[in-house]
Amino acid sequence: IELNNPLVVDTKQEAMEELGIEEKDLQEPTDTQDPDHYIDIAIFEAATEEGYDGVVYKAEGFAGNPEEVHVFNPPDAGELPSFTVQGRSPQARIARRVRDALENGEELTSPKFFAIADEEFGGTRANNDYGDSQATDALELGVNLFFQGKTDADVSAFQAKAIVGFIQETMELVPRHRGRTGNKDLMQQFSTPPAYAYAVNWIANVTKDDVVLEPSAGMGGIAIHAANSGATVYGNELDPERAGGLRELPLEKVFTEDAEQIGAILKGKMPGLNVILMNPPFSRAGMRMGNKMVQGTDRKHIDEALTLLPEGGR
Repeated sequence: IELNNPLVVDTKQEAMEELGIEEKDLQEPTDTQDPDHYIDIAIFEAATEEGYDGVVYKAEGFAGNPEEVHVFNPPDAGELPSFTVQGRSPQARIARRVRDALENGEELTSPKFFAIADEEFGGTRANNDYGDSQATDALELGVNLFFQGKTDADVSAFQAKAIVGFIQETMELVPRHRGRTGNKDLMQQFSTPPAYAYAVNWIANVTKDDVVLEPSAGMGGIAIHAANSGATVYGNELDPERAGGLRELPLEKVFTEDAEQIGAILKGKMPGLNVILMNPPFSRAGMRMGNKMVQGTDRKHIDEALTLLPEGGR
């Protein structure tokens, strides 16, 4: 089952709170599904009305495997949602292995990293089982998972310099990004180098009192440092694979809109928003224009983002 924009929560109660549902609104299921593994129709219908194409309940330790989650989505036929179990994507599994290697101070050489990628994707790049960009996105996500809780933008210049040094030392342990395949060029996916991503947060003086949006968030390289600083962070990413990666990070919510059009679409959906951090694409218009170069795309992204900022925002 492939979900492009699921509501991802830990529990049914969290789903109810997210969707504004009270116990009195819930309906009892009328089919024969295991009562421990159903989603109430009210939750499913409310999620659909909000634009989600499914609901995911994270179930740490389900069936003895912490990588599995419960997924409910519309069935091909019938009135009630269907149930299945879905494991994390190959990219998410690779990312966790990268994070764990870095936690152990292990150097991930290119051969070692791509051996992990071959194992998780179940094939090789040579056989076109996956592309360079899919692997490097997973690598980037793993680095961001490793940085979780380890940086802070609300510090002095002296402390920030030390954090940048730590980030640069970490990047010496992983392979450099090289090949570009898939949507990298089509969608102008040029990831912000981690040290610069942190610097953007420090320059913006992000603190725990801020509500932050990264409009073209990629794998969350900028967003993770805002979250580490205690801010409430929203991410937006049009590419469904990358949006899936973003959901592995501690963000308030992940949207999947075209950042050229977010002004009207996301208005009012991020209460208290006062900071926008971005590294926009420069010459492509999402996936709407095919391979056509569209100069000034970056200005369109910036103009749309500015419409979301209140007076005094930054």
